[in-house]
Amino acid sequence: MVFLIIIFLAFLILIHELGHFLMAKLFGVRVEEFGFGFPPRLLAKKFGKTVYSFNILPFGGFVRIFGLEKEPEKLGDKLNPPKDSFLAQPVWRRSLILLAGISMNVFLGWLLFSFIFMLGNPYRLLISEVFLNSPAKIADLKPGDAVLKINRGEQTLQAPLTAEEFSKFIQEDPGGIFDLTIKRQEKVLNFQIQGRSKPPAGQGPMGIALADVGSAKQPFFQAFLKGGAMTFSVLKEVAVGLFKFFSQVFVNSEILKSVAGPVGIFSLAFQFGSFGLFYFLQFIAILSLNLAVLNILPFPALDGGQIIFFLIEKIKGSPVSFRVQKLING
Repeated sequence: MVFLIIIFLAFLILIHELGHFLMAKLFGVRVEEFGFGFPPRLLAKKFGKTVYSFNILPFGGFVRIFGLEKEPEKLGDKLNPPKDSFLAQPVWRRSLILLAGISMNVFLGWLLFSFIFMLGNPYRLLISEVFLNSPAKIADLKPGDAVLKINRGEQTLQAPLTAEEFSKFIQEDPGGIFDLTIKRQEKVLNFQIQGRSKPPAGQGPMGIALADVGSAKQPFFQAFLKGGAMTFSVLKEVAVGLFKFFSQVFVNSEILKSVAGPVGIFSLAFQFGSFGLFYFLQFIAILSLNLAVLNILPFPALDGGQIIFFLIEKIKGSPVSFRVQKLING
């Protein structure tokens, strides 16, 4: 599972760089190197003017486009850089080369959502929350556990069952003893739980919250359309969420504590992965769309920040000096 998570997270970065690579090639801009992973280099092969390298650190990839990060003076004639350099391209082409990385992340999210709808998800009853100091907590039930069977004496309920059926079964004898069979990742586990006749409000006899999850398989065209609609919806939610975050961060610094770093993202990926392929792919799709929105922001060192320089160039008729760009980008 850990290796699979690393591969998928690295793929999100690699697919972004692939977008820059493909658009640069389309416009005849020289790509000096396209790297799988990060140095130190393991092996490399040159095809045409591009070096394709495989590197030891498997955390994504990179692309080196001729003239993208070099001062105009270092390319020769400052006013007439080489025709196959990034700087020789008109503003619209340079913008599209940068936007291509963002577009690839959006397209990947769309494809993953479409695949999810095509794949479908068998209907299951999941434990979504386990309350503190409850019988379920004491028995060591966990969020994400899938209910397979519940017994009370001679009476039995087996999957597929709904949250309503489960709750009704327990309420018939809330203080009774229940034998519960669940699936946790690939393991089938059995628990015996003593219910509560008078549980705290909102907790129920066992102290768990339940969720009915699942979806039917969709034909290709319908899945593709639904994938597009889901992509648009997630992009909108991410954009609104980021706007709220930046509007509050200067007022309430505590909000920064809710931001997940690389370790937090890896932990979330592991949790979603433990729920099954359906949820793991959903997480990767959402993460890919998050990367797309983040990269379009007009911040230094991001694609959106570079595009702002191009807009300024278009307005004033000359490029922002490389020295100023370097100072702003740090």
